[in-house]
Amino acid sequence: MNTTTRMVVLLTALATVLIFALQMATYGWVVAKYMVVETHASSTHMRSVDAKSANPPVFAELKPLPVVLMHGMGDAAGNSGMKEIRDLTAKTLGTYVVNIPIGNSVAEDVRNSFFVNMDDQLEIFAKEVRKDPELSNGFNAAGFSQGNLLIRAYIQRYNDPPVYNFISFHGPLAGVGALPQCKPTAFICKEIDRDSLAVLCHRTEHLAQANYFRHPLKIHEYLQYAKFLPDLNNEKPTPNATYKANFIRLQNLVLIRAKRDTQVFPKDSEWFGAFLDGTYDKILGFNETRWYQEDLFGLQTLDRLGRVHFLETDGNHLQFTTKFFLQVVEKYFAPTLAHPVNSYLL
Repeated sequence: MNTTTRMVVLLTALATVLIFALQMATYGWVVAKYMVVETHASSTHMRSVDAKSANPPVFAELKPLPVVLMHGMGDAAGNSGMKEIRDLTAKTLGTYVVNIPIGNSVAEDVRNSFFVNMDDQLEIFAKEVRKDPELSNGFNAAGFSQGNLLIRAYIQRYNDPPVYNFISFHGPLAGVGALPQCKPTAFICKEIDRDSLAVLCHRTEHLAQANYFRHPLKIHEYLQYAKFLPDLNNEKPTPNATYKANFIRLQNLVLIRAKRDTQVFPKDSEWFGAFLDGTYDKILGFNETRWYQEDLFGLQTLDRLGRVHFLETDGNHLQFTTKFFLQVVEKYFAPTLAHPVNSYLL
């Protein structure tokens, strides 16, 4: 590829990312509202694909813990949909529930979800959590899409106060290997992804989504230049033992994948899977990845303890009903004497 062609492809990639950002700024506002009002929808369901997920979850105490909710990109803690989700969760569980903002206003919250890097977003998230006295003894956490990476990073790097149970709704926890809405095997997407996107994403600090881009054809560049995701995965030469120690303190890790996801490639990232290094043609299951096989941050340990649960929804990214959402949080967040944990089978 000559210099001119390479520059055109690079600019195309940049334009694609920016267009996607604008689309998602609108999309994020729609998602939460959709969840709240479409409680009667029949097109989505929950399916357990792990026999261990039918076992009663383990809880730190019988009284429901407070809950932290973290929105995804293009969304905001203060938008009407997220506030409705917060209130419904509080009513269902009978406990304190809070949406964590990463900006001082709705507009800034949305903007920061794109243009503040994930490390700096994490600092804001941790500060908000730590200043809330209701969370001082620990909490449960549920995230939407990108928000799950902040929760994951908080658990591994801070976890003080600790997270007991973590539910990830369509979170790209193992990163993304291609642009949203751009299947990597399609010609134009393949040309964009092959060279320019790796340069754009692995070396930029000011686009949050680039911080968890893991280009399967450019793993060397990813490990050399990317800071956020390879650090969390403990893929760097010197792993951080604290990350693993904190992660395995989780009592339940609930991973929910969208069966028809066109935003996250591969969708298996939502179950901690990933493209095989060096190709787009093979996707590794969560237990085939290096981070599982070598137990780099504790995923294997949690799995062998029976604390990892795999669920799937039928629709696209963040397309599920409020009923589904509340069933999941009730099952994993709300054990009571009147309703034993093993009665929460969906």
